[in-house]
Amino acid sequence: MKKYFLDIRNVLHSYLGLVLGYDITMLFGFPNRENFPLDWRLFLCPIVGALLVGFASFLWEKRQDKIVKNVSDMRDVLNGAVFAFIGGAIALFYPSLLIAFILSGIALVLFFKNYKK
Repeated sequence: MKKYFLDIRNVLHSYLGLVLGYDITMLFGFPNRENFPLDWRLFLCPIVGALLVGFASFLWEKRQDKIVKNVSDMRDVLNGAVFAFIGGAIALFYPSLLIAFILSGIALVLFFKNYKK
């Protein structure tokens, strides 16, 4: 696993998952304490982001397999989903639109800089 994270591509999967989990939790308004009071059920909310990111990661890996055979790594799907859950949990306790915009901007720059067709 240590070797897995030494590859910068896998670190980017983690970062993008974290940012997407944070953004999805903010987008659905889960940090709003009037509609979603702080109790144990609130911790189910980041699962929404984790499932969406995991599904999108799965589709992305399948797309990569269509282009080049056996290049996808399904650990990326789990990695993205776990970090999306962590990002969603962070957003529950520290919601900030400024942080969401800054993290999303950095993620977009990193994605387009490292994306290769």
